[in-house]
Amino acid sequence: MGDSFAVAYSSKNEADLLPDGIAFHQRMGCDKVYMFWDETSDDGPDRVARFSDIDARVSLSASEAMDDYAEHGGGWIPTIIHDWERNFDIRKRINFTHAADQAAKEGIEWLLCLDADELAIPSADGTLGTGALQDMLREVPDEIDQVLMPNLEAIPTPPDDRSPFRSCRHFLRRVPVTHDLARAAGVVGRRLGLNPRQRAWLSHWVYRLRFGGRFPKPMIHPVTGQAIPRGHFLGYTNFKSMIRTSRASRFRHDVHQWDAPKGVPPPRSIKTGNLLHFAYPSADLLMRKYRQRGPGFTKFEAFHVVHQILLIATELDDETVRSFFGSEFVIDDESLLAKYVRQGIAHRIDGPAEAFEAMDNALRV
Repeated sequence: MGDSFAVAYSSKNEADLLPDGIAFHQRMGCDKVYMFWDETSDDGPDRVARFSDIDARVSLSASEAMDDYAEHGGGWIPTIIHDWERNFDIRKRINFTHAADQAAKEGIEWLLCLDADELAIPSADGTLGTGALQDMLREVPDEIDQVLMPNLEAIPTPPDDRSPFRSCRHFLRRVPVTHDLARAAGVVGRRLGLNPRQRAWLSHWVYRLRFGGRFPKPMIHPVTGQAIPRGHFLGYTNFKSMIRTSRASRFRHDVHQWDAPKGVPPPRSIKTGNLLHFAYPSADLLMRKYRQRGPGFTKFEAFHVVHQILLIATELDDETVRSFFGSEFVIDDESLLAKYVRQGIAHRIDGPAEAFEAMDNALRV
């Protein structure tokens, strides 16, 4: 049972987050970081260059992708390559498939595929000692191909946070039965011909009833005053995965996890650990996140809540967006946060902040 692992990032202009993310995962036992720069124009490459065990390059080109995986069959790659230029997620999937191949060649057992706004932890409870993710992987049975790490969404507390990994300590709990009910309600709504906004309201009220009206409240559009429904998580209710690199070529990477091409048995998976997702850590990062996205993000029109946030971030002025973020995203009332923890709506997770304190203290010595 191997415990070595690498982390892969495909990133565009996320210099504020990457150094802390890399430092954290190296503390957790990461052996190698595969970094793919996707049209980056900030100083991220300079900030990352100071770390050891970094393999950095630009995103694979479409021709490289086709050449690189001809030897593996790569039957699923030609089905997506036509969208390579306009879709960031397509390039990410190809980059991470390349990283899995490289890690396997270097004898690294596992690959963790992340976005820059994510931290992987072995548990929502307890401290995070050096090598904590390696300790988790040591317990994974040999027959398992993939570790699925359920995400927990960060609750932004400081309104203009530049170091969210160090300061955020509250995260929304997962409520699996309610998530399944909300998802089922969406399916029913689609069959009934409801539009994305109507389905979003349906999901909103599933969660509202689940939490006895305590959470979540609708967001208010800063210009029109229109109520915007929201579900439980504003990011996603899913997983990120760690794949066993020696078996990755059997499967295909699909952004959140690895699945199987047609005719291939699915990866044998277990759920363990957690993925802390800092989807909207600050107003400035919110604006940058969506303003640099290309036309491929029109797909969010089907996801009403995220699409409304995208429109606000891209169409309104900075001051209005910051005001909207402060009123609709930030919860800085400690008594309310404590109440949410008692009511089972939120976790308080101190491990990452404490890990950064330990790293900072070690640097001072």
